[in-house]
Amino acid sequence: MRHLEFGGFVSRERYVSRNSAPREGAVRNRVAHAQRLREEYARAFEDAEAIKSELNLPAEIKRPEGTYVVVTQTADGNGKVDLPSNGIRQGTQRARADGGRDIVIHVPQDKRDVLEAIIAEYGGGPLSVKGNPPNQARVEAIEAFRAFTLAGIWRENRARLPGPDADSVWWGVWCWPDCATDVRALAERLRLTVGAPERDMVFPEAVVVPIHGSCVGIELLIWASDGGVAELGTWVDDAAVLDTLDRTEQSDLVMDLADRVVWPGDDVPVVCLLDTGANRAHPLIEPALSPDDLHTVEPGWGVDDHDGHGSGMSGILLHGDLSSRLGDYSVPVLRHRMESVKLMPPPGAAGHEGHNYGSVTQAAVFTAEMARPDRARVVCSAVTARDVAGDYPTRWSAALDQLACGWTPDPLEGPEPRRLIVQAIGNVPDGRTADEEDPANHPGVDPAQAWNVLTVGGVTFRTEISDAGYESWTARVCAGEASPHARTSEAWPRRSPVKPDVVFEAGNRADDPAGMPPQGRLPSLSSVTTGRGGTGPWVQPFNATSAATAEAARMAARIMAEHPDYWPETVRALMVHSARWTPAMQARLDAVGRSTARSNLRRVFGYGTPDLERALGSARNDLAMLAQAEMQPFAKGKGFEEAHYYPLPWPVRELQDLGDKSVRLKIVLSYFVEPNPSSAAKLDPIAYQSHGLRFDLQRRYEGYNEFRRATNKAMSKTAPKRETDEGWLFGENSVSAGSLHVDIWEGPAAVLAARRAIAVKPVGGWWGERVRAGRRERKTRYALVLGLEAPGIDVDLYAPIETAIRTMVPVGV
Repeated sequence: MRHLEFGGFVSRERYVSRNSAPREGAVRNRVAHAQRLREEYARAFEDAEAIKSELNLPAEIKRPEGTYVVVTQTADGNGKVDLPSNGIRQGTQRARADGGRDIVIHVPQDKRDVLEAIIAEYGGGPLSVKGNPPNQARVEAIEAFRAFTLAGIWRENRARLPGPDADSVWWGVWCWPDCATDVRALAERLRLTVGAPERDMVFPEAVVVPIHGSCVGIELLIWASDGGVAELGTWVDDAAVLDTLDRTEQSDLVMDLADRVVWPGDDVPVVCLLDTGANRAHPLIEPALSPDDLHTVEPGWGVDDHDGHGSGMSGILLHGDLSSRLGDYSVPVLRHRMESVKLMPPPGAAGHEGHNYGSVTQAAVFTAEMARPDRARVVCSAVTARDVAGDYPTRWSAALDQLACGWTPDPLEGPEPRRLIVQAIGNVPDGRTADEEDPANHPGVDPAQAWNVLTVGGVTFRTEISDAGYESWTARVCAGEASPHARTSEAWPRRSPVKPDVVFEAGNRADDPAGMPPQGRLPSLSSVTTGRGGTGPWVQPFNATSAATAEAARMAARIMAEHPDYWPETVRALMVHSARWTPAMQARLDAVGRSTARSNLRRVFGYGTPDLERALGSARNDLAMLAQAEMQPFAKGKGFEEAHYYPLPWPVRELQDLGDKSVRLKIVLSYFVEPNPSSAAKLDPIAYQSHGLRFDLQRRYEGYNEFRRATNKAMSKTAPKRETDEGWLFGENSVSAGSLHVDIWEGPAAVLAARRAIAVKPVGGWWGERVRAGRRERKTRYALVLGLEAPGIDVDLYAPIETAIRTMVPVGV
């Protein structure tokens, strides 16, 4: 049965948040504090002048007038010390051990007294009616000023900052958008090598330019730019693809399956694979991969698969695991095709030196789209950085978020089409012992932390070892547990997005009781997929998150084929809605009593393993209600614009008749944010997201109007007292970052019958904070999926909801 849609019954209400009260900070002696800050501020300028006087600049380059200063802010600060209207801009932010942060600002020479006057007014100005000094929030959050050094503007791990005597390297120079052209020209005048403009990464508040040079040369560039450089980081991302072993199968099995498949036409969804190319000559690939759909990011590389990985991905994203298909008599019907864009260089070819995998990935997607802009597509990538952790946003992860949200550099232009991107979380490297291979010691890697993508981890159901010579070996984990091949986000900061989102089969690892090194690539613990063919094998074992990601992309394309009217946000939501934890995962969740501990387990196995049948349609006692809606989070002037309220067409009588019997409600809210990967984004998710959304379910004893007043200050300045909202698996405090929010309520059916409305409301983001960016009136989209389930109970919940929806009157705007 088709999922039930209730989006037409939304009521759009003017919205004022009830969570906007200012935080209380420490009480300071304002006179003494102001005096100390003014002295430190003056000293920072004196130190900067000493540095500038020693700069060895060419005669034709003007000596800088403005000054970089480091501001130390307390833990109570909001991360903002800039004054854009006065030209005072802030760049790199870095967390401190005491919970505060160091923020680099650039102060133009003729605006030096602006900040000094603000501090002076705080120290000696008249108190307000409430007894507060002027500029209290801004100045009391400042702990200290100090002189600027190159390390202060470095946005990455300090250990990766090249030393003064290091060889020239590629740097990622983060420029203000209106300064990027000048910085490029200045770098050339300083005899630094500048990458081609098409390799720049463009973000809302920065353009990242690749520049090759020494530490001394880059420091000259920063000072000479006179405020044009906001932040500094590395440029080259080291990407790695899992190596695989090959084995040969008889070609007649492949040809038999190719003859049985019902191949798709041209007007179907496609999976756009970004990998090492694809071997179109393979009989299980060729009918679903047109010659016109083979692309490469570098013409000299060709389009063929140079190591078998891309062909392995191709077989699974088209057919799934071939281990059973090759020997049965089924007639598979294929309803999607594939495209291939060669992203990884062949042996001996120059890689993306001096480039960035974010811009290269975007170029790869655009290449496929320019060839066929009319297609519905899923972008699939298992390419990850080898040693770059995904614990904070990077250019690469932000580039994926830009692709997903349909980002355009011009705020006056509407967004491009949204895109569904499926990305691997990364693989645990082979070790000499099982302890060395513990996924807890191997956090997910870049770009798996991208908020808008569907990040895929691993589960395994393979535990039987049948390979010759390994009879005494045992599988590492039991069936249904997280795959030992897959990384997790357990070690990421709590305010990072929860990843992976879902898990698919990624294979197992084997241990030897005699103490031999573990084995991670046994064919019996892996899936089977297409090989390179020709002189190579026709099929090959395939495992780890590459196999899992290909399976996820295949499922997404099948949902698109069945429901062409669903948005990418909706397809992602339905895959998560359909996911369930295995018994082994559920046992771990049940064993921990606190919601915080349960939330942490999501970072191991996400929301479970998706089920295609549940994603495609509903059943009598296991159904999904969904809404696809557009919202304007922020008002033109200030504050928020609207919140959405939905009356829920619950089967009240049926739920009340069930009484104390337990039912389950799973809520999934999926949307895409526009990223802003400044260094502040490492410290505060609100600095990264353009906006955020949250959901709130009506309480049991609340009337509908009381619910609206409780969640919206625009309805009533006084908030009615609300009962404790119990029964949630994770709880409202589990949401910190990301653009996919999921929770599960479980309790008596009669209690759920009284909870008859849900709200979707906005929270902060840089669209609202950065007025000059011109994004305040932008609209966003979201998909809201409510899964109602009565496990083990023979009851029809679908029919009464369907009837109620027919009788409800759509709400006008």
